[in-house]
Amino acid sequence: MQETRVYGRNTRVNTISAEEAKDFCIKYHRQGFPSRATNMHCYSLTDNQNNTVLSVVVFCTPRTSKKREQYRFELLRMCFKPGITVVGGASKMIKAFIKDVNPPDFFTYQSTAGKTTDVYIKSGMSLVQRARDKKILVKDGLTQHTAKNNRSDWFSMEQVSRIGPDRLLGTSLGERVDSVGNRLSNVDLFVQLCGYHIETTPGDHVYEWRNPGFVFYTYKITAKDSDKYYLGRKSYFSADEQWTTKNLLEDGYYGSGGAKYKNWLKRHKDNLIKDIVEVQHTWAKSVASEKSLIGDLYKSDPLCLNSMPGGISLTGGTYKKEYHQEKCDVHGMSTHDHKGKCLRCFNNRPITEAECSVHGKTTFHGRVCYKCQSDSAYYMDHCEVHGESIHTKNGCYKCNNATEFMTGYCDVHGKTTVTNRGTCLSCVRSTNCTIKECKVHGMTAHVGDTCMKCSLDKVYSSDYCEIHGNATFRGVNCTSCTNAREVIENQVCDHHGVSKHVNGHCYQCFIDANPDFHNLIQSRVVRDGKKHDMFTCPQCNGEFLYMLSNLVSRVDHSDVRIEEICPLCSAQRKLWAKPVFKEIENYLPDPTIKYSLGITSSKDTKKRPFVCPKCGHHFESSVRSLSRKFKSGKTFCPVKCFCG
Repeated sequence: MQETRVYGRNTRVNTISAEEAKDFCIKYHRQGFPSRATNMHCYSLTDNQNNTVLSVVVFCTPRTSKKREQYRFELLRMCFKPGITVVGGASKMIKAFIKDVNPPDFFTYQSTAGKTTDVYIKSGMSLVQRARDKKILVKDGLTQHTAKNNRSDWFSMEQVSRIGPDRLLGTSLGERVDSVGNRLSNVDLFVQLCGYHIETTPGDHVYEWRNPGFVFYTYKITAKDSDKYYLGRKSYFSADEQWTTKNLLEDGYYGSGGAKYKNWLKRHKDNLIKDIVEVQHTWAKSVASEKSLIGDLYKSDPLCLNSMPGGISLTGGTYKKEYHQEKCDVHGMSTHDHKGKCLRCFNNRPITEAECSVHGKTTFHGRVCYKCQSDSAYYMDHCEVHGESIHTKNGCYKCNNATEFMTGYCDVHGKTTVTNRGTCLSCVRSTNCTIKECKVHGMTAHVGDTCMKCSLDKVYSSDYCEIHGNATFRGVNCTSCTNAREVIENQVCDHHGVSKHVNGHCYQCFIDANPDFHNLIQSRVVRDGKKHDMFTCPQCNGEFLYMLSNLVSRVDHSDVRIEEICPLCSAQRKLWAKPVFKEIENYLPDPTIKYSLGITSSKDTKKRPFVCPKCGHHFESSVRSLSRKFKSGKTFCPVKCFCG
């Protein structure tokens, strides 16, 4: 077959979905597409002339915990259409990924079984591990060259020995012994009973790429007024590959620990001290350094605020489940979990169909019925709201997950959660409350034999309030006046005589002194039994709800300004006070418009007009893009602006 030659300058790189990449790889790649890939970044190479996809490259989080401790990304697949050679195509797709993601590093495997190329070397990667021969299990009737993928045609020896045929193939072989009585291994089961044979195949070269702009460091967070501490690691990027210890200390990062650390951080945020323990130039060394730094301190030292060990988890996070080597009666020295269970014993339990005395013919894992195992967590019981229903250790399953609950008023518990029938859940779930028949009120909450509504009728009564009109009274006090956050009462005003006062301020005087507020009121809304006014802020044009009586109580008449109570304006003032936004302010065409832009977050993606303060070049960008560049230490200058 004659190969068609296409030059990279005649192609374009596009971002595609994982599903599109999967379809292309299953069609054209020998190994198909793995199911365990996460956090994927997929790119396609499209011919400009006929608009057809020529190649696909896929990057993801490394699939094994060992590789996750060495690299941040894995080049999972690079697949070309058969019969097509794209000169410079691989390098073009890899550069697109580096530009978009700016990864610290990534690696990939190159099979040496067939024809090898120097495509990775030309793309800027370096060879770090040469291939060694390895053994694989191939289905009888096939060879390593004709086998298509590892779903059923072939398996690695590591897969086979670790998982076994029952999970890989869906068989129900379980434990088998030979004629002498020795237990057959997973490899023996594949060869003797499943129709596979062993072949030796060349191994894979390993290539890597490292970003020279990244450094990694481990740190220790302490406080002047506390003996406790927190340990962690962080990456730092500099475009010019220049960094100092001062840069690392002033990057504004103070860890991402659990609730224990975050609560401590809030209390001591004004007295924090950050110390650099060690600086590393590779991701792998930083992971190893954090492991060594934290060790067992997170569980042995009460002053340590770390809630988990250092390292990389099986899911790519910052926590790694603790496993240890222990002797098993069946497998000898093997890996055990934190509960002391042998993982080989657990994984080797076959999944079969068998007869259960309770559920009939159903699925078994080893000797345990799946449904019986589930019944220990789920059981049927009576619920006061839903009757006979499924229960868990947290109570009625329907009550915990119901969507018909709402906020309502209970005579016993006040503002609380009720059902769509008005039944108070606090009353229902209370141990000392029961639902009984009352001669006066019907079915209602009782404590013992006493109706709660009857007892409350002796305390609460209806009467006239000079401020709220007809209202509920408790004793001689109006409950609306008592529950109000502000003190509302009738007093004598020099201008208006006897009138309503809020915390000593005449309500009518406030209205006369601030007519603008009433001009800005759009509508009136009743929320939680209180009247709220819908205001439109003249500065940011944002709408918000506010109680006019609260305005009277918080400030003097002459000092009230709408922007002081507008939550949007308040959020923007806090935002523009941040160091990053002070930098962004320099790029505004006019600093006076910063509040009218409506920016409420550093993650704002809407493109807005900016101007370079150095050369005066006008450009459009998002706040998110600018803030990221300033935080990373880049000297920002847009395209076609050559001042930076």
